[in-house]
Amino acid sequence: MGIVVCVAMLLSVLMLVFQPKHQQHRADQYASVKLALSAVRFTVLLLGVWNAAWYGLSNLEAFWGKAALISGLFMIAAGLVLMHESRAAAKHRAYNYFQAVRWLIILGLIASFLLYFVSLVQLNLGYPIIQ
Repeated sequence: MGIVVCVAMLLSVLMLVFQPKHQQHRADQYASVKLALSAVRFTVLLLGVWNAAWYGLSNLEAFWGKAALISGLFMIAAGLVLMHESRAAAKHRAYNYFQAVRWLIILGLIASFLLYFVSLVQLNLGYPIIQ
């Protein structure tokens, strides 16, 4: 499941960085692309809830439980921001949240992604990981 969460974090970072800020993206006009982007937004939110609520809270005594809780909260925030932006673009409204919060979420997701990615590579190569 760590690989799935790691990929979801990477996708959410890419969507947060490359999502247009003030106009609806032309690719969103196609139903299949709109459906795929909506599925990714919902998946990021759902995996964030799973990561924080199920794994993180049930393993809080371990390092990876704390890491799952923190990364899950960042994923939930990213999913909510992406869904808000999607609705705001669909209604042709300006985005009304602080860019500093957006970049804080991006930096948190990048840090979480790097922790998961490096640990997964170390685990697969037989090196010890953070316990």
